[in-house]
Amino acid sequence: ASAIRPKTPMGAISITLFIPFPKCKMFSYGYIQQGMIMASAILYSRFSSSQQSSGDSLRRQLEAAQKFCSLHGLELSETTFQDLGISGWKDVKRDGLERLIEAVESGAIPNDSYILVEHTDRLSRQGWQAVSDLVKRLVDTGCSFVTIDNGVIYNKETFKNFTGAIPILIAADLAVMESEKKSERLRAVKTNKRNNRVIQGNQPFWITV
Repeated sequence: ASAIRPKTPMGAISITLFIPFPKCKMFSYGYIQQGMIMASAILYSRFSSSQQSSGDSLRRQLEAAQKFCSLHGLELSETTFQDLGISGWKDVKRDGLERLIEAVESGAIPNDSYILVEHTDRLSRQGWQAVSDLVKRLVDTGCSFVTIDNGVIYNKETFKNFTGAIPILIAADLAVMESEKKSERLRAVKTNKRNNRVIQGNQPFWITV
């Protein structure tokens, strides 16, 4: 439907258009303003251990995504992809991430969507090459990829240049170094316990304690 607006200059007609697109506001002044439809954002969440399921990690990741969307005029989708209690360092199957990539590449997720992660190591802790490959698969579809902690938005154009990819490559490298250090500390603790354990009780005669 259309309506003639009053008080227009002589010889001019101003038309208000009511266009029945979902989640659109009223368009006016005789042309359709771009950017009125909010782009969709999809959150990918992950934490490493089952103990974190009773903690604050998932809530924190969701709240970070909500704040980012509010700041940038995005609509956070109710559809989320999650890998809960699954390491991002070990080479294990992550169903949530695989479903996300499949949905993006198949077009089930529109190619103007934003894929959000709290920070780089939620995507992977397997180093810069693994992260680079994953991000490239996402942005090559036309989607944008966002690391919320530093607010960096990657797309097909920015990610094909090394300078544009530097922030996430550095973050990915730091993440794998951190995981290696944690693993080394854990091995040292286990070795120390094994070397200093006390054997109690009566032992067979051929074992010297």
